[in-house]
Amino acid sequence: MLRKFRAKILLATFILVIGVCAVMNFTKNLYHPVAISSETDFHPVHAHQVTLETHQPPQHVQIQYDETHDIHQAVLEMNVEQRVHNLAEFGPPPVRGIVAVVQVHSRITFFEQLLKSLEKANGIGEVTLVISMDKYDPKLLLLIGTIKFCRYITIFFPFSMQLHPDRFPGADPNDCPRNLARADAIKRKCNNAEHPDMYDHYREVKFVQIKHHWLWKLHTVFNGLKAITRTDSAVLLLEEDYYVLPDVFQVMRLALDTASKSCPECQAISLGNYEQETTDYRTEAGNAVVRAWLSSKNNIGMVVTKQLYQQIVACNEDFCSYDDYNWDWTLQGIASSCLPGGSLTGLFLTASRVLHLGSCGGIHTNAGLRGCDPAKIAAKAMLNIADANLHPEQVTITSKIARPANKPYINGGWGDTRDHQLCKSYYNLSRDTANIRIQ
Repeated sequence: MLRKFRAKILLATFILVIGVCAVMNFTKNLYHPVAISSETDFHPVHAHQVTLETHQPPQHVQIQYDETHDIHQAVLEMNVEQRVHNLAEFGPPPVRGIVAVVQVHSRITFFEQLLKSLEKANGIGEVTLVISMDKYDPKLLLLIGTIKFCRYITIFFPFSMQLHPDRFPGADPNDCPRNLARADAIKRKCNNAEHPDMYDHYREVKFVQIKHHWLWKLHTVFNGLKAITRTDSAVLLLEEDYYVLPDVFQVMRLALDTASKSCPECQAISLGNYEQETTDYRTEAGNAVVRAWLSSKNNIGMVVTKQLYQQIVACNEDFCSYDDYNWDWTLQGIASSCLPGGSLTGLFLTASRVLHLGSCGGIHTNAGLRGCDPAKIAAKAMLNIADANLHPEQVTITSKIARPANKPYINGGWGDTRDHQLCKSYYNLSRDTANIRIQ
């Protein structure tokens, strides 16, 4: 019986996520539903009938039966099961609660420090933690298995370069090299030769994957996770190399309350900034400012409500076509043409409650891991705010600046039309995940 149930899970998610047999029309931006009813042999066990109306990802995305096959199976089961861990201790997610979503790649030692800080956060037992991974690592899974301080759900980005090591969305051997001239790319007939980015560069997988993962994760949390989609929760976006202060969730609730009462124009909230060392935590712990959201300042500890999420959904086409591999620069870039009011206005804490520890050893640094001791970096960060006046009774807006933000510099790296189409598919795929039924 267990083998049959396992087979149902694998086949259902295989149909839902991979869509190997779909024939896509790439000139269209919408993915049309395809009714699928099949009874087939699915290695390694026989699968039973599944009826599912589903949207399909682009035809370039295919499952691979090679050394990654076992990981594929584990990932597919994880995404369809959506197990809520520690449910007996903490109960189901509340109707109006907080969801903290962590995007994790490979910086396990930094992620360990984040988990330690979350464990110390007041009210963590009421929070639902979602861990979204894009690299399958037994050490990471062991670390996650030690979480006892809250309920949590693990999900896995199914279009990662690890799962597709030699074809799109990973790096296909026939992909155009980054710096190959367009004319030479056309002669060579490499993939997507006609569509380099605005600087005539071709895609680099390790960079574009971050934007893909960010949007897939957002759609999945709001649409695809059954335990959360039926709630009216606010979502705090975190990354593996962040660190939170003990009152982060208390202040998040206060900021949401202040925004709803005193700033109806505020669409976003950011609990973090990069000004920790110049902030007086004794006098400014409860202060906030209102201004246009800037990718270089307000992308840390971002709070996404259902209202803001719906605005992002309305901009899905723009977001997925905008030629910048950064999700945050993209969000600022499309704000003037797509978001209501022509700007993304937000309430931003003066005293950051979300700290960025991982400036060293990241994808944009060349120094490697020298001096990259996450525990020491975390200890130093906490020493800087040792006399902080945390746990304020309220969050007060001290200034409002109505001026919209200018369009940011466009970094490029997002010219490949295959990335555009895959990105646009996530919304419908997430809704299919929530509505899947196994007979």
